[in-house]
Amino acid sequence: MKLLSHALSFGRECFGTYFLNVINVKYKESWFWERQDSEIAQEIQVKLVFEAEQRRRQEEKDEDIARLLQQKELQEEKRRKKHYPESQGHKGYEDSYYSENGGEFQPEKGI
Repeated sequence: MKLLSHALSFGRECFGTYFLNVINVKYKESWFWERQDSEIAQEIQVKLVFEAEQRRRQEEKDEDIARLLQQKELQEEKRRKKHYPESQGHKGYEDSYYSENGGEFQPEKGI
């Protein structure tokens, strides 16, 4: 009986030590993976901030270009009006044709 009691006691110690080692290893692995996840998340965050900054700069450039193009178009329109004032209020060929025929297309009768 004493031998069995000693064996059980020894088994509990070994079993307990084994589980403590397993728990310790799992804890270290868990800590390692949490650290890895944290580092990866931080890298992703840095990349996202960088990309957002790039997009913001590109949008500012696009807005500047759009503003310059609009200014250029306005200047061109002013120049055209200054050089060709008779074109204001002048109906084009199509407009006068349609207004003569009541605003509808009338095919020739011989066709």
